[in-house]
Amino acid sequence: MTIHHLVCLSLDRLPEGEDLAALRAEFKQLIGDIPGVESVNIGPNFRPDSLGQFNLAAVIRFRDRNALEGFGPHPNHLASGVMMRAYGLKAVILDFED
Repeated sequence: MTIHHLVCLSLDRLPEGEDLAALRAEFKQLIGDIPGVESVNIGPNFRPDSLGQFNLAAVIRFRDRNALEGFGPHPNHLASGVMMRAYGLKAVILDFED
């Protein structure tokens, strides 16, 4: 079964324009190079009723639960966390399968 890893982020400072494009590219590259990752999507939340809570979201799709388990300690995943913390990261993470 495919695993979906949903990350809702609350950043103190949301990157815009070229900074957002660079963040997206770097995040997708880092995460996309991890074994078992099938897709990576990240973008700003534009839903007005939840903007005070979460302003950026990422959805990462994994081949299976084993791939998700290998994701956490992977150096690229750890590096992406360091990169995101520069923006004042707070996160809620949900995993589900279909």
